[in-house]
Amino acid sequence: APVSVSVLTGATSVCDQIWAQTCLGYATATVNLTLPVPISITLSANRHSVVPSDNVAEEFSERYTYTDLKATVSFEDNSTRDMQNDARMSFRVSNKCGSFDTSDSLRRFTVVTTCRTSSIYVSASLSMGSVTVTGNLSLGVEWLTALKLKLYYQNAATAYDSSELRYRYNCSTPSPTFHELKVKTQATLNTGATAFIANGAAYTVAGGSLSGSESDSTQTLNVLAPGAVNITVKAKPNPDSISHSTSLVAVAEPDTYTFQWELGLKESTVHTIYGGSHSTTPKLLYASGYLETVSDSDRPNLIAYASSDVSTVDVSSTGVLQPQQNSIDFSSLNVTATFCDEQSVQQDRIYANLKPSEPVDYDIGNEYGLMISPTASADQI
Repeated sequence: APVSVSVLTGATSVCDQIWAQTCLGYATATVNLTLPVPISITLSANRHSVVPSDNVAEEFSERYTYTDLKATVSFEDNSTRDMQNDARMSFRVSNKCGSFDTSDSLRRFTVVTTCRTSSIYVSASLSMGSVTVTGNLSLGVEWLTALKLKLYYQNAATAYDSSELRYRYNCSTPSPTFHELKVKTQATLNTGATAFIANGAAYTVAGGSLSGSESDSTQTLNVLAPGAVNITVKAKPNPDSISHSTSLVAVAEPDTYTFQWELGLKESTVHTIYGGSHSTTPKLLYASGYLETVSDSDRPNLIAYASSDVSTVDVSSTGVLQPQQNSIDFSSLNVTATFCDEQSVQQDRIYANLKPSEPVDYDIGNEYGLMISPTASADQI
């Protein structure tokens, strides 16, 4: 059977006797086992950057307070062995920036909450007999250095750069309301990395209020009355006392915009089955360049729709075109959308040409435009 030999911690060689059975009987043999000399340590980690706990940097993607280390020792006989949890292996970190513990088969390094050194060094040292070898590994440390409040229009994508907050519409009915701005907080780390944060932002507002889930990086600013509006955000937790503020003045005057209405028709024809419909898109183009699509829920209160021939194409309270029959004569119709401030958009030369449908085929003549194209001139019809 193979000989089993154990070595005491710190030993480089052992001398002992073993029993051996031969055809002539039992005998003893002296064995002197000498371990190969270690020549180097290679340190590796499953991540090369860590963030202190209790820091907003933890909210960034793929950021952790720890990394797991492997210490691979090379010996003079060209063999290697992972020895990170061997009792003869010791670990240190520069600037007293962390601690070490066992994590399954690896060695876990956890950075301390107060570490503010962007580059630290972890070292591993192995002593076997009179020989000591050392390996080093550089790790990065990231932490929060700045916060910045950013304001956006209602779509949460178009930046709101004005210092004034005005009414969304120039209407007396319904009652005017201020733009509902979206508020985000951009966090910056010492490495220059940026991200919008949610749980790590604590807000206070004067002259208005914020609504939205704490786990959502986008909040909605609600302002009900003219006056100064001040927003402040602080890091949460905030060991480095980081904050940012921004201010607006809510003015009881309407913003400047142009009302638009896009039908989205091909060749100006409502081409769908009988009983079907076609959605349209009312928009407001503000002087800042922001283009807002009026929501379905707001349309009945803000926009009045009309058709010159409701028996052919009707328009719902949300601007949906509803064909009732084919355009049966040689003329077209028009549809109109009037905003609550009296801006009006009229779309002319609109046709209805229904697609085939069961149980009756309503598709007669041309697919788009007039159902039947006249060959005579207009004054002959």
